[in-house]
Amino acid sequence: MPRLSALAMLLTLSGCGIFDTAPKFPPICPTLGLLDDAADLTRFNGSGRDITDIVLDGRITAVPAKCVRGAKNQVKTTLQVKLSVARGTAATSRQATIGYVVTVLDGETIIDQQDYAITGSFPPNVERLDLSGPEITLLFPVTATKTAAAYKIFISLRLTPDELATNRKRGQRL
Repeated sequence: MPRLSALAMLLTLSGCGIFDTAPKFPPICPTLGLLDDAADLTRFNGSGRDITDIVLDGRITAVPAKCVRGAKNQVKTTLQVKLSVARGTAATSRQATIGYVVTVLDGETIIDQQDYAITGSFPPNVERLDLSGPEITLLFPVTATKTAAAYKIFISLRLTPDELATNRKRGQRL
């Protein structure tokens, strides 16, 4: 049996990828953002706009996300929406459901938009909850000339027109 020299063995093994020292950088991710006017929620009972009329108050507190290489020519992004929710004095239920929307754009064109909801139950004597939505996976096609940075992901709460108007009024006072 012929003996392989150390150099021949090294060259053979390097072809197998054992000594592959090329840096493995994470893929470029899509831009992630919140819609400012729709990142907070104040839900009233309908009889007024006083602090005693608040049923629910909530806000998006975080959207942790990560990107990895997916199948060939894809970047896989996973994200999870986190909310902080307070039960208002006008609440008649100990359960709260807050809807939110994940919108994906390619440039300025909406290519996907999905509705989600997070439901939580306030235990007795607890008036604030931190809630997490399901982990959401998005796949982005990429090419040598188009990275995942060409895409944008926007997160917003699903608000009624009145809730949106309340947020916009609040922003004008600052």
